[in-house]
Amino acid sequence: GKNLYLSCRKDGDSPTLHLETLEDNSLLNISSDSDMVRFLFYKQDTGVNISTLMSVAQPNWFISTS
Repeated sequence: GKNLYLSCRKDGDSPTLHLETLEDNSLLNISSDSDMVRFLFYKQDTGVNISTLMSVAQPNWFISTS
């Protein structure tokens, strides 16, 4: 029953993933200088089984599935 969204932000020197609850429509318009870019990821599909997400807020930080 919660609106959970994946985010990536830097805690200390390392990027970390978080699940955050949002109640309003704050993800409808995100400007490039906003703290809300932590919710944005670029998705790339490679081959049949591999999906990779790269954080917009933390470039060159990836999550990948096989």
